Amino acid sequence: MSVPFISVFSSLDKLIQVVYQQVYRFVIISEIVDDCRWTVYVGETDDGRWWKASWEQDDVERVARVTHLSDTRLAENLAECITKGEMCMENFEIDDEGDASLHFGKANGSKERITMRLKGLSPTEAMQYTTRTLVDIGLNAQRRRCQLFPSESSAPDLDLPPLPTPKPQASSEARVKPTPPPQSQPPAKKRKEVPPPAAGPSKVSTTKPASSTKAPQRLKGSSLANPAKKARKYQALEFGSDDE
Repeated sequence: MSVPFISVFSSLDKLIQVVYQQVYRFVIISEIVDDCRWTVYVGETDDGRWWKASWEQDDVERVARVTHLSDTRLAENLAECITKGEMCMENFEIDDEGDASLHFGKANGSKERITMRLKGLSPTEAMQYTTRTLVDIGLNAQRRRCQLFPSESSAPDLDLPPLPTPKPQASSEARVKPTPPPQSQPPAKKRKEVPPPAAGPSKVSTTKPASSTKAPQRLKGSSLANPAKKARKYQALEFGSDDE
């Protein structure tokens, strides 16, 4: 392997998957140790059995020759099998600390299937590894205020682009201005209601209608008392002088 081990197998670090197989349930943890060793732990959840296997640079080169894959392609295939859950356990005994086999890839025995030999851990070793794993989970949870499982409220906000401002559309109808709320006014004084007059017999009007005949015009020289008669003429009296 011409390139560093960690640069090729970094995609296999800190992966975990749960696989259901018949009546068994297995948890599979993949990690890179000391930047030079790929280690896989397999645990059976009901009885607490654990198995372990590690590949170093020589093991990777041997498997790459057998599968006719490059180191990079081999690492990509193994990581894809873990994330998709395409794995199965064989040759294991729950009541025994014996070895087992972990197969990566399709279970139909195709050429893409890769097998890893697992070694059984003693109860003490299994308990030690379980405790170390829980410590790592606790340290990682401190970044989320000690939450074991991050909730939606603790997820970081997404930097979304601002929404475009809608352009005003031309309208043929005039916009109606909102009517302002009525201002409070003092209550109007109630008018005193005057009862209508009692209905009685209608009175006959005695007023004579105005005559349409025009008043006679006063003739020249007529009397002021009676315009129809002529005024009397009076002759002025003349008195003689005493000198005469």
